[in-house]
Amino acid sequence: MADAEPPLTCQRLAVILREEGYPSGSYGIGRRGKYQDQAFVLDRWSSRWVVYYTERGAKTDIRKHVSEDAACRDLLARLRGDVTR
Repeated sequence: MADAEPPLTCQRLAVILREEGYPSGSYGIGRRGKYQDQAFVLDRWSSRWVVYYTERGAKTDIRKHVSEDAACRDLLARLRGDVTR
């Protein structure tokens, strides 16, 4: 039986995104202040993890998650273009 994949954390996600060559301006992870225009953001709001797209100061396509793993996988899917509705 194969080992289950460990939960994806923000730290692991940051490494994956660098290794896959995503420009740092195309995404933001955590509370680092302002993000560049036209970026996907993963953040924590109170007890929820959220992923959204920001453009001209507006947050759109906000998705809330109960776990860091789910939020990280959401951000990764959005950047890879693997998002299904």
